[in-house]
Amino acid sequence: MKQFQKQLSIALGLLISLSACATTGNATGNQIEQFGINNQQSVMLPSNIPTPQVSISDVNYIQTINIPTTTQADTVLDVSVLDDFIIDVTPNVRHYPPNFPSSTQRYNAKERIKQFVRELQPYADAPNASYEILMRSAMLNSMARNLDLGTTYAVNASKHVGRAVKMQPDSIEANLLYGIMLSEGGAFKTSRKYLDKAVELGSVEAEQTIAQSELMNDKRTNALQRLQRLQMNDPNNVQLAQQIAIVQEGGYRIWDLPAPNVSVKPVS
Repeated sequence: MKQFQKQLSIALGLLISLSACATTGNATGNQIEQFGINNQQSVMLPSNIPTPQVSISDVNYIQTINIPTTTQADTVLDVSVLDDFIIDVTPNVRHYPPNFPSSTQRYNAKERIKQFVRELQPYADAPNASYEILMRSAMLNSMARNLDLGTTYAVNASKHVGRAVKMQPDSIEANLLYGIMLSEGGAFKTSRKYLDKAVELGSVEAEQTIAQSELMNDKRTNALQRLQRLQMNDPNNVQLAQQIAIVQEGGYRIWDLPAPNVSVKPVS
C-alpha cells in the first residue's frame, strides 16, 4: 500500500508543479479561493502559509497547495485539505473492491468524498477547467464509483479524466486512472490503450491492472507471469508477493488486500 501513497504523491506533485506559474510570484494578482469542508468563500491568502487542521487530540499542519482552476490560470484554488484526503484514502479505495478497517471509516470516507465532489463539480464542469481540477475531480468520482455511490459518479469520472487525457496525452496519472476505470468497469479492450501508454511511461500499477484484467478474462497464466516478472524487478515488493499468492490460490481480485488503518474524520 505504500506504493500507492508514493505513486499518488508523485502524481499530485506533478499536478502541483504544472501550476507553479500560476501560484508563484504573482499571488497578489490572482484570486485565491480556499477549498475545504464547510468553506467555500473566496479570500486573498499568501501562498506560503501552511493551512492548519485542528482537533482536540492533535494539531496537524498541511502544506498549502494552490492550483489553477482554468486553463487561463486567472484564478487559483487552495486544495490543501483535498489533496491530503486523497493521499490518505487512495490505498483503501483506488481499486475495486475498496477496503476500509471499519464500517465507520467507510461511511466517513463516503461522506467526505460526496462533499468534496459537490464542491469541486462547478470548477470541473467549466469548459475551460484546468488539467489539475479535472484530475482531482476524476479521482474523487472514481472513488465514489468504487464505493457504489451511483452511476452519476462513474459518468463524471470518465468525462473528466477523458478531458484530462486530451489535454495531456503523455500524463502517466491520467492514462493510468482512465485505464483503471475502464478495465475495472469491464471495458478490457478499450482500457489497454491507456494502460499500455502508462506502462510505456513507467507505471508498475498499470501492469498490475493489466494482470487483473487478464484474470477476469480467464488468462490466469498470463496474469501470474506478468506479476512474477514485476516481482523479479522488485523482489522486496510485499504487495506483488500478496497478489501472486492470490492468483496461485485461485483468486480473481488481486486488489482485495489488507488496507492501511486510515482514520477519516466525519463531516461536521
